[in-house]
Parts: sequence; structure tokens; C-alpha cells
Amino acid sequence: MGFVDDTLAAPRPDAIRSVALPRRIAGYPSPVDWRDQVIYFLLPDRFSNGQEQGPPLDRARASEHRPAGFRWDRWSASGADRFQGRR
Repeated sequence: MGFVDDTLAAPRPDAIRSVALPRRIAGYPSPVDWRDQVIYFLLPDRFSNGQEQGPPLDRARASEHRPAGFRWDRWSASGADRFQGRR
């Protein structure tokens, strides 16, 4: 049997530390300089309301959700003073 079958056949462990996880590849040390490394970031949808099929807000009252003084022309203008997308 494999690791999964052996683990599922064993009694439930009290802590994950007691489970001997197999190593498939050797470990590698961290780089000294991380600036040229590719790092993936997962951002879960923590604002999910369980209604992903419909619109996230009432579009008829969308202006009520915008901050005071909001202007689309300023928002859509690109510039060096504000981050937009990837750099």
C-alpha cells in the first residue's frame, strides 16, 4: 500500500506532527537575494457572500458604494503617482 492508504488505515493522529510525511524531492536552501525570484500569491475571496451567480452589488445604486468625491476620469487615468496592475 502507499502513503495515503497507510495513513487512512491508521488510527486518527492526535497531532499532525506525529504523521511522518514522505519527502519526494530534496530540499533546497533559500536564495540570498529574493528580488529575481518568482513568488506566487493566492488571494482568496474573503468578501464572498455566497451569491456569486448574481452581481456583487446593486448596480442601480452603485454610486452609493463609491467614496465621496470619486470621479471615473481620475480613477481611469494612469499615472506614476498611483499603482495600477503589474509593475
